[in-house]
Amino acid sequence: ILESFGLVMSFFIFIPLAIKLLSDIASSGLMQFLSLLFSDFGLIISNIGDYALSLLEVAPTLSLSLTLATLLFLVFDLAKLFDSYSDFKKMEI
Repeated sequence: ILESFGLVMSFFIFIPLAIKLLSDIASSGLMQFLSLLFSDFGLIISNIGDYALSLLEVAPTLSLSLTLATLLFLVFDLAKLFDSYSDFKKMEI
């Protein structure tokens, strides 16, 4: 029961955090930097260090880390739930 509750709670927490992450990505200009990768690939490769630092500079780190932590909890909780279900199926037979 607790694993199911944890799964439902993490799912309902993940949705607003994902929406916030998409909003932060749109407002930070990260998509413009990523679109440079497809339009000026030769220029990006010649200045890959500066490009990587600029990507790290504009990335919304707090929203990204919270969303990834919630996604990790969601996946682990889902795995624990499947493991408990398989144990329950073994007991039933």
